[in-house]
Amino acid sequence: MGPILHVDMDCFFVACELLERPDLVNKPVAVGGRPEERGVISTANYVARRFGVKSALSSKIALQRCPALVLLNHNFSKYESKAHHIHEIFARHTDRLASVGLDEAYLDLSDKTFDEAAAIARTIKQEILQETRLVASCGLGPNPFLAKVASDWKKPNGFFVIYPEDVGMFLEQLPVRALPGVGEVTESRLHSLGAKTTGDLRRMGEQKLVHHLGSYGEVLFLLSQGIDSRDVFTETARRSLSIEHTYIQDLKTLQEWRTAMADLVQDWKERLSDYRQESEDDRALKNVFIKLKFSDFKSHTLASQIPSNICELENIFAKLIDDAFCKWPNRPVRLLGAGGHFVDEEDDSECSNDVDYEQLELPLNFMSLKQKLIA
Repeated sequence: MGPILHVDMDCFFVACELLERPDLVNKPVAVGGRPEERGVISTANYVARRFGVKSALSSKIALQRCPALVLLNHNFSKYESKAHHIHEIFARHTDRLASVGLDEAYLDLSDKTFDEAAAIARTIKQEILQETRLVASCGLGPNPFLAKVASDWKKPNGFFVIYPEDVGMFLEQLPVRALPGVGEVTESRLHSLGAKTTGDLRRMGEQKLVHHLGSYGEVLFLLSQGIDSRDVFTETARRSLSIEHTYIQDLKTLQEWRTAMADLVQDWKERLSDYRQESEDDRALKNVFIKLKFSDFKSHTLASQIPSNICELENIFAKLIDDAFCKWPNRPVRLLGAGGHFVDEEDDSECSNDVDYEQLELPLNFMSLKQKLIA
């Protein structure tokens, strides 16, 4: 496979705002929700990042870390307009591309040589800058995983190419934190096992990784060899649908948990109904789950299989929230989420009741990542 180009807009939301606020260019700036409303940071510029301000951080904590931070409200219509223009630029060079949100995309340049693809990447960077005044970082690699790593390698305003013949040497010293699904918790666990680089993971071997990390160990072993056979350009059916809400005041009692979850489930069911009508997706739900984020920002997710009587959905969520309160009693909750996974024809695995998905710092759909990588 390859070459694959990954384009990632640098600090996209903030960059869009600074086009109209040049006076803020050299100041710490972030876009996000208001601290009094339990908002979180969506994007921060590099000045703010030096103070420890980053995406998904509580706006309140961000302002504590950086009192001089300029916190701007979202303007999604502005970002969507810029993203549409950027995607028009992509379309001039290939009709095979896969968007990842508003600010990044993969472009299939596999009909080109790496040198030809590199010339196209430079042209795309230049056209984006000239036409939108925004800066993009680009990476070329033999597959999506390596292209993504390459685009991150020289940020901001970077461009980097990982040629097929250089993959082994490059991965030898690549920090494990650069791998998908590896956050602070998993990084610390890998370091305790003696793996600081992707080369260390490869030498550790699949059996040891699986022993310590379960199925995700298989994913890491494949990535350590530079293997990623996903076709990101093929549209796949949605695997899950969820909704979540951050509360201005912590939920402290069981009754508060129950009331908030009941309201959330009704909103989720309406969203599910709208999705089914718009997409004509009539797949059954495989399981439902709830997410809780406590006042200390630690998150947990519990899931339950769907019984034959679909009318009992509210009762399932009610039981999950009760089970959660029994498991984590008297812990103030700042965020609740509710959702469900659709039946996947390619997935014949069963989900056991009351599964805590947060034992490792992995996304809920990490098993689907594994399946795509080893397909």
